[in-house]
Amino acid sequence: MSGIVLRDYQVECVEAVEAALSRGIRKQLAVAPTGAGKTCIFSEIVRRRSHKPVLILAHRDELLQQAREKLVAVAPELEMQIGLVKGTYNDIGAPIVIASVQTLARQSRLAQLPPGIGTLIVDEGHHALADSYTRIIDHCSAELTLLVTATAKRGDGRSLEEVADELVFAKSLQWMIEQGYLCPPRGKRIAVDVDLSQVKKSRGDFQSGALAEALEEAGTPAEVLAAYEQHGEGRKSIVFAPTVEMAYHLAAVFRKAGHAAEAVDGETPKEERDAILHRFHAGETKIICNVEVLTEGYDEPSVECIILARPTKSEALYTQIIGRGLRLYPGKSDCLVLDIVGASDDKSIQSLPALFGLGKLLEGEDVLEALARERDEAETAKRQAGERQERERDEVAERRRRNAESIKFFGRDRMNWTQVDEKWTIPYGLSRSQDPKDGEEERSIATRQTLVLWPKVNERFDVLLVTVSFNKRTRKRTRWHRVLARDLDLSYAMGAAEESIRRFGSRILADKKAAWREDIVSSGQFRSLKRLRLPVPATKGEASDLLDRAELAEDLEALEAALLEGDAVRGAVAA
Repeated sequence: MSGIVLRDYQVECVEAVEAALSRGIRKQLAVAPTGAGKTCIFSEIVRRRSHKPVLILAHRDELLQQAREKLVAVAPELEMQIGLVKGTYNDIGAPIVIASVQTLARQSRLAQLPPGIGTLIVDEGHHALADSYTRIIDHCSAELTLLVTATAKRGDGRSLEEVADELVFAKSLQWMIEQGYLCPPRGKRIAVDVDLSQVKKSRGDFQSGALAEALEEAGTPAEVLAAYEQHGEGRKSIVFAPTVEMAYHLAAVFRKAGHAAEAVDGETPKEERDAILHRFHAGETKIICNVEVLTEGYDEPSVECIILARPTKSEALYTQIIGRGLRLYPGKSDCLVLDIVGASDDKSIQSLPALFGLGKLLEGEDVLEALARERDEAETAKRQAGERQERERDEVAERRRRNAESIKFFGRDRMNWTQVDEKWTIPYGLSRSQDPKDGEEERSIATRQTLVLWPKVNERFDVLLVTVSFNKRTRKRTRWHRVLARDLDLSYAMGAAEESIRRFGSRILADKKAAWREDIVSSGQFRSLKRLRLPVPATKGEASDLLDRAELAEDLEALEAALLEGDAVRGAVAA
């Protein structure tokens, strides 16, 4: 059984691939932003097509490892069929081969690849025009070749139509943010005294050495530090620099100012880099500076700030970079993007407004707020122009009403998560029923359902639906639990739980901006708070959080004891 339940759009992508293949489209392209779960998508495709040999191509160690982990998570029954081709590893005859492009592209290795590849997956498919990729793709002539990428655009202007016959699926970064699968970025421009139009270009973008020299001469490291201290609010941050020397200089500038900062580059030994990334994950390091090391294959959902200390003209690179900060994480409502801009930079330099088609970002706005504002401004202009006729005014008002409702539906704000010990919880639903017995007066049975992210080893989580019923007549509590998904990382588990609420649960209970949360504390809440010796807050929402945390602590403690005793996946525990 699958350990991961695919989201609706991921299923849509899988079905689009199958439908295109049935129409004879053998070379396909699927585009979805960083954080959309592309590895999960192609793992499900592999699971469905594992009756014939499968080859998965990637160009970095992290991507190879991620592909294996997600494939096992989606289809654990295939674990023993997976082989690795990289360096000295040469499981080239395995039913499912995950291969390093650099290794497999060698003629001596490629000649060993058995014929009859049924499915060829190219991770980070925007690289597929490189000679090493095309050599493998042409050699395999697979029944299905699928390129998956966060962006179909390349900095050199070449089109992926050279290797893909059809774009079969695409979701935009804006769509993912509006639907609540990614957090919205909030931009801030850092102006430095440098004329970027005078910096040398190479392959359509700034030449790295020349760019670093110009930025260093303009005092950019000090400007980056000042911007972080003014706007970063101590956020966990990734800094992208144009050269190795500048990356280490930036890290030194941060450290001298008292911030825990480190740097990595492509030559950093693996053990040392793993240790640095572990300290960053644990929060011991708050800022990590790099040069094109953390743009692909690096997932750290807790990142709250991206600093581009390297202006770029490449939309593909810019999209990859800011995508490192957009994954969901408890308590994270947005991602701050600090963009370096020159005193005379031109419109071809990438920025958040350019990426999302905005005129400008106002102070303090995230991109969703800016999109909503510009939609409102556009509607206002239409309304003012149409005020000459009453019918036109009515049409404009109706469009504005629908637009406001759609913006509310997008749910751009995070849901109301509560941490109980090492578990994360969010309300799912409430109900009441009547329990007449032996002719006695009917008394209510109150039932509460909660989604719980249950921690496992290696920072993985199961998603549990915990149901608690309280019988006021017998004064007994009964607890049930059911596992909805297993062995997910925290960001993906949280996304799966929130999607379940959007589809089946009570959004008014899970919404931290719901109107009822601002009401005054009810009399019932007041009595319960006093009974539990808890402080009485100002609002009903704060009181609800305090009471929920207290009750959940007891319920989850009992459930944990039951799980340790080896209860079934779905069971009941009476208190």
